[in-house]
Order: sequence, then structure tokens, then C-alpha cells
Amino acid sequence: MPIDRSFRSTWRPVGTHAGHSVWSSRDHVGEVIHGTRVGVHWTSCTGCMRCIPVCPVSVFKVDRTDDGLPVVDPEREEECILCYACEMVCPVEALHVERSGGSPETLEALLHSND
Repeated sequence: MPIDRSFRSTWRPVGTHAGHSVWSSRDHVGEVIHGTRVGVHWTSCTGCMRCIPVCPVSVFKVDRTDDGLPVVDPEREEECILCYACEMVCPVEALHVERSGGSPETLEALLHSND
């Protein structure tokens, strides 16, 4: 199941982990989303880690669920530059990055980072 992209307005913060919020919902009992600016639905995350190498600012770290399964955690979400690369590579749509206007400078830097 993909992340609920409206979680910031329909779920509620129930705690913190590594400096970011943990969200829960009455409609999704037992499921949690870590992060606010960069949300990771821990139930959906398969631990493929594709988001880690594509993130230009190293937002994610590897963590484990209570069951010991590997997941990504947006430990440094405040560093996110809103490039959405993590969303694009996630095969199960477990990630959602907050939508707020990125700058033309950020887009230009990403497009020409290998020149």
C-alpha cells in the first residue's frame, strides 16, 4: 500500500524518533509514517534502499522496524532540497516529500551536477 499523501492533514503526530515526528491514523491501525517534510510509510517500505544513493543530501539512514525488518528513516529531513528523487525511485511509493516551491537554482544544480 502506498503512503497516504495527505497524512500531514489527516494523520496525527504520536511521538518522535531521531528528531522527526512519527504519525499514526485511526484508519490505519498499526501503521506509522516517519518524518514530516519527508514522510516514509514504514509499513510499505521494503528496505530496498534505492532512495539512499539517489538523495544528494543524505537525508536517509537505514533503520529497523520493531520486527527487525530494514527500512529507511528520514533522519536528516531538514536537509531535503525537494528534488523528489527518492519518490521517483521508490518502487512501492512508500515516500512522500512535502510540496513547497523548489527554487530554479536547485533544479539547475541538479540538472547540471555532472557537467
